[in-house]
Amino acid sequence: MIGRFVLGFACSLLLVGCGSQGPTTYRLRGAVTFDGQPAAVGRIDFVPDASRGNSAMAGFTSIKNGTYDTAAGGIGSVGGPMIVTVAGSLPQSPAGVTANARETVFEHTFTADLPREASTLDVAVPASAGREVQLSGPSP
Repeated sequence: MIGRFVLGFACSLLLVGCGSQGPTTYRLRGAVTFDGQPAAVGRIDFVPDASRGNSAMAGFTSIKNGTYDTAAGGIGSVGGPMIVTVAGSLPQSPAGVTANARETVFEHTFTADLPREASTLDVAVPASAGREVQLSGPSP
């Protein structure tokens, strides 16, 4: 009987945790465009800027169809000074990948002071942050 109690108590501690929940994170969402066009897919990272006194944990989420939302998957931001990195690509042509298909990919990093509350951050990535890459496709 005591063994079951101890086992049950130990399991409940694992489910609840030991009181350390880490820092509070806040939902971030927004739109991501590259040279004025919505990004098809990508990732956005929010890394605390230690050089400006922010040493909390990083946040991230995926970009899909030109938008992102940390509530839809990923980890929100703790707020404060951040280094934000956005990486992704533009949509492929409707015809799909051909033998000579090319795609535009981009990566852009900037700093931002994010609020310590749920907020929106739209990101306009400049054309200078992109480059074209050759995609693999079916053999001719």
